Amino acid sequence: MKSWLQTSLTQAGIDPSRRGETLSLEEFAQLSNTMEENK
Repeated sequence: MKSWLQTSLTQAGIDPSRRGETLSLEEFAQLSNTMEENK
């Protein structure tokens, strides 16, 4: 599970060490779309 999330974050162009509350709405949407593609 953790590697799936790290892969999705990296593919979305988001640093895996970033805190979730620092994401913009656009970044959150991109992450959501990437996670959907990778499931």
